Amino acid sequence: MKIAVIPHPGITFERMFSQWSPFFEEKICQSNSYMLKKELEKRDIELVPMERLEKGEACDAILHFSPFQFEALKRYPNIRHIYIAAEPPVVLPIHSELGDKLLAKYVFNAVIATNHQAVAENIFPVIWPKDFPKELPPKRKISWEEKKLACMFAANKFAVGKHELYTVRRQIIKCFEENASGQFDLYGAGWPNQLSVYKGYAEDKYKTSQRYRFSICLSNVAHIKGILDEKIFDAMIAGTVPVYQGIDEIEEYVPAGCFIDYRKFSTPLECLQFLREMTHQEYEQYQGNIHDFISSEKTRTKFSAVNAANAIESACRLSEQKKKRKIYVFQLLKLYNKIYNKVCEYEKVKGVF
Repeated sequence: MKIAVIPHPGITFERMFSQWSPFFEEKICQSNSYMLKKELEKRDIELVPMERLEKGEACDAILHFSPFQFEALKRYPNIRHIYIAAEPPVVLPIHSELGDKLLAKYVFNAVIATNHQAVAENIFPVIWPKDFPKELPPKRKISWEEKKLACMFAANKFAVGKHELYTVRRQIIKCFEENASGQFDLYGAGWPNQLSVYKGYAEDKYKTSQRYRFSICLSNVAHIKGILDEKIFDAMIAGTVPVYQGIDEIEEYVPAGCFIDYRKFSTPLECLQFLREMTHQEYEQYQGNIHDFISSEKTRTKFSAVNAANAIESACRLSEQKKKRKIYVFQLLKLYNKIYNKVCEYEKVKGVF
């Protein structure tokens, strides 16, 4: 089987499926996209650039990582089109439960969805693979006393909706800036320079993280089953203890002793006090739990590319051909997405930062 790929917006096929994870130095950890490609190759499924299909090479399906590719849908109506709905709905609102269902019913042959609340015969739920290194690279020798208290890696984004967590992130930043000056640093794009805790963009997230005891790694959205992003894993692999909020079922994937659940705090200040009062011995217990978790073969198997490859293979082999695609439904969803982005821009203008 041969599948043509429309990669993520602004990314080439070659870059998307390059071997090494950008989170680590080269040759430490393979990227999840590369692992997915290799897992599919084991099943005689080849991923190829769209250019090969456009030059007349026969393909069995088109895999859409990029949304709103109307031209491909119109130009190749008789080929299976599989849509990867990976981004959370606060980033792409078309990936809501209703949006995924509309895409699956009217536009695509199948949808691979990280939002597990969207259920239909041709929607295939998936937990996207995580890129664990084969061997944990050595940590920088920084003592407990030398490490700052906490860091956060996040872009300055705004969203609307009762489950978005961007607002909670900003509340934490404001509280830690006012009450933990010199012990909390913020990294990422788009923050105003007048924030005293803002340190710009970290060129090496892995090495930078090791200077801190804790990493505040809230997801983009809460209470949406299945949307488990990479932030909590990045923090653990780097050697920090994550402070996490996101999916309610997090303990089905990560043991409770490996992270601090932000949901148990009523205010950011309460969280700050908890982190400050943690003893070195208690911290080392978290570190031991994390090491056992991310080093285990069971964990690596659970978050391997097998689950995503199963979903893609099933979508390509089992989904029925569409007799007629209602592309106008997709166009209406694009309009909705555009309106949503305008509202988010307005919220940013009148926002806290």
